[in-house]
Amino acid sequence: TQIEEQILKVRELAPHFVIELVRESRLDAMIIHTEAMPEAAHEDARQASAKALSNRIKETVGVTARVSVREPGGVERSQGKAVRIIDKRPRE
Repeated sequence: TQIEEQILKVRELAPHFVIELVRESRLDAMIIHTEAMPEAAHEDARQASAKALSNRIKETVGVTARVSVREPGGVERSQGKAVRIIDKRPRE
């Protein structure tokens, strides 16, 4: 996906991620949960990586996304086929 391509271009980020879709004040929002590489796990590096990824996604995909960079191992691994999108928006 385009999101995955952008994650892979930020060297400080591991290739593990989950996209969470939520509804906030009648608007849909996208939150990308990814994790830092071990050498970039300190808070300052994680914040810089989150900002870099958010900017890349805005430039290439045209969507504003919040990015949460967790410590190494912070994104749950799935057995079998990876679950990449979690849709928490209410059904209407």
